[in-house]
Amino acid sequence: MRAAELAAAIESTTGLLERLEAVRDASLRQPAAKGLSHADLAKARHLESRATA
Repeated sequence: MRAAELAAAIESTTGLLERLEAVRDASLRQPAAKGLSHADLAKARHLESRATA
């Protein structure tokens, strides 16, 4: 793989990660806006700890 191809792949990955972070952030804000607690989120995601939610 040439340096230019590698740079393009890294740049594309960085953009994807930024979009995924935005989706994650939005998915956390929406339940909070509806008044759900971290415990509610953990239960909905079948997590043992609310800290993980």
